[in-house]
Amino acid sequence: MIWIILSLTAAAATLVYWGVVAAELLRAMWTLPTPRDGLKMAEAALSRQQWPELLVVIPAHNEARTISQVARSLMAEDYPKLRVVFALDRCSDNTESVLRSVVGDDERFEVVIVSHCPADWAGKVHAIYAGLHGSAAAQRANVLVFADADTWFERGCLRGCLALLERRRLGLLSLASTLTSHNWYERAVQPVAGFQMLAMYPPYRANRTERRRPLANGQFMMFTRDAYVRVGGHPMMRFHLLEDLAFSRTVAEAGLNPGFFMADGMLGCKMYHSWGEFRRGWKRIFTELAGRRAGKLQSLAVRLMVFSSLLPAASTAGLIAGATLGPWWVAVPCGVAIATCLSSLLLGHRWGRTPLWTVVLHVPGAVLVGALMIQAAGDLRAGRGINWGGRRYQRTAGLPTQASAEQGPGQSGRFPPLPEPAAAHTPVSGIQTPPAHAR
Repeated sequence: MIWIILSLTAAAATLVYWGVVAAELLRAMWTLPTPRDGLKMAEAALSRQQWPELLVVIPAHNEARTISQVARSLMAEDYPKLRVVFALDRCSDNTESVLRSVVGDDERFEVVIVSHCPADWAGKVHAIYAGLHGSAAAQRANVLVFADADTWFERGCLRGCLALLERRRLGLLSLASTLTSHNWYERAVQPVAGFQMLAMYPPYRANRTERRRPLANGQFMMFTRDAYVRVGGHPMMRFHLLEDLAFSRTVAEAGLNPGFFMADGMLGCKMYHSWGEFRRGWKRIFTELAGRRAGKLQSLAVRLMVFSSLLPAASTAGLIAGATLGPWWVAVPCGVAIATCLSSLLLGHRWGRTPLWTVVLHVPGAVLVGALMIQAAGDLRAGRGINWGGRRYQRTAGLPTQASAEQGPGQSGRFPPLPEPAAAHTPVSGIQTPPAHAR
């Protein structure tokens, strides 16, 4: 009798939880556009002469094995007024030679060498800002895009995103990239990690105007120039290891309307090349998403393991026991609960363009992600630092991240504000910061 009660309880909890997840997924899939939808808008709205000047800034630290892919994808982009800056940040490998061999004499591309990082800046944040200020094209750009070196663009991505930026009157547009699924951890653990991140910051809530929970992904952030300048740009984010989340919150607080959408295959990314990199990277992400609160990390980990591992496993056991040992009616609610869970996972995998068969790995993947979050909480409590992007950072719960690298001689880490664009380069496409009544 006890096993029947436990099975029915697990089935009820699984059904309610995953039913809500399915409803949220369907609402987001039906209401939120993607860059592919933006492409349809772009074709109907603007001619090539109307597109504003657009600058893409890509920071890279020892990215010799990935830099050629993003460079080639941007060379194939059909955006008519495109300029690209690669900010090579303290590279000790052959990133520069690989990059120059790919871009050749393409006048749209610039390479800025960043030889140091001030002690009061996070490495990536400083590299982007140094690249921005080292670029001649930055003075003309009315739209700024910051993307990672391990991404690649499908042709038309920039036009589609810019059309969405204009249509929805956004100050910031960010994409959740389509991730690779080649390694075991990309198939078993990465989908669960992404699910947990979107459970903490649901896309629908990230895009609504009331009770917004803003989110951005540093792999791709597109700003209007006005919005970027008004929130203070990268100097305001210099302490942040997760500057994308900080930017989204700052833009929202300024009433400049951030937007977060799925890339739908138009922006790809291979985040990590080994299990060790994956663990370090996602511990960093979850720590910052949780506001460096160890208790919150642990509670989120427990909830994930309960609803994604324990309850589905108990419902499956009830289904098998009810079908084979009886009473048969116990198997019915358990089967419905499992079907709801699998349907929700299939919806999420389809939305994120993840191989559908990997849903069978969700239960062990949830255990691994939960363990990773608990380890992150332990690191935070113990005051352990993190090595990232060529330097070590010391994190304290609830306090700004401090970098332990030496400050370069005579470098204060301060840059002048991004100059205002000349009047001759004012965009004619109507892309601008949303007026007060649209916020």
